[in-house]
Amino acid sequence: MQITRDKEGGHNDMPDQQSTAYQADKVDYLTQITRLFGGYKRRAIEFMNLQPGVSILDAGCGTGDDLIAIGKQLGPAVQLTGVELLPELVTEARKRAEAAGVPVTFHEGDLYQLPLETDTIDRARTDRVFQHLEQPAEALAELIRVTKPGGWVVVAEVDWGTLVLDHPMVELTDKIAAFYRDRQPNGRAGRGLYRLFKKSPLTQVEVYADAVCITDWTIARFIWGIDAMLNKVASAGLISPEDSAQWLQRGQESASAGTFCGSMTGFIVRGQVAKA
Repeated sequence: MQITRDKEGGHNDMPDQQSTAYQADKVDYLTQITRLFGGYKRRAIEFMNLQPGVSILDAGCGTGDDLIAIGKQLGPAVQLTGVELLPELVTEARKRAEAAGVPVTFHEGDLYQLPLETDTIDRARTDRVFQHLEQPAEALAELIRVTKPGGWVVVAEVDWGTLVLDHPMVELTDKIAAFYRDRQPNGRAGRGLYRLFKKSPLTQVEVYADAVCITDWTIARFIWGIDAMLNKVASAGLISPEDSAQWLQRGQESASAGTFCGSMTGFIVRGQVAKA
């Protein structure tokens, strides 16, 4: 996952900057979400149509886990490159790749200005980055720029508008979920990927969607940053601190009863760069 600049020139993180566990340790967050979104991530890799000898770019590679997994599967026959904006994630990615014995070239860089030459990559991908982008078409154009004619571009993204939580306080839950969605620069990114690809020069465009279900309340609070988001909703005056505390309490009661369930949908779209 890559974190990119917003309108004011700062940086957008996860849904909030409060000091929750998942935000305080981005490395652990990325490891957990990789495990949870296993099926979605497998399809994203399948969409790249990987073959020995191809060069692969992961733009917004985070800790490099996907590239390392690909390297283990295909061996030294592939050339792996990762680009990530956050220096601490680049450092961690290099450590993980070295420990795994997988050769990967990592760069610090911005998705809007990839540090790569034009027409140099066979497969360009990004995962859970477009939700943070205010100019997704520009980012897609950059992925297309670095991809060779005949190569494939694959973008995978969740859609915050598909976040559903089975909670007894229904109306308040809907209000919280809507706030999640609207706090993102591009909160409906997932559903818009197909349209974005179809409007681009890419051909052979395909789309796939997969939902992840979480029944562990603690994991849900960690992955979705529920505590921090509640603080933001309350600070915005949309709910009272008492409602926030009650909502958490009722959620914990559902967890104790073993009945909690939450879900979010991820979309994967691929397109081929026109052959020369």
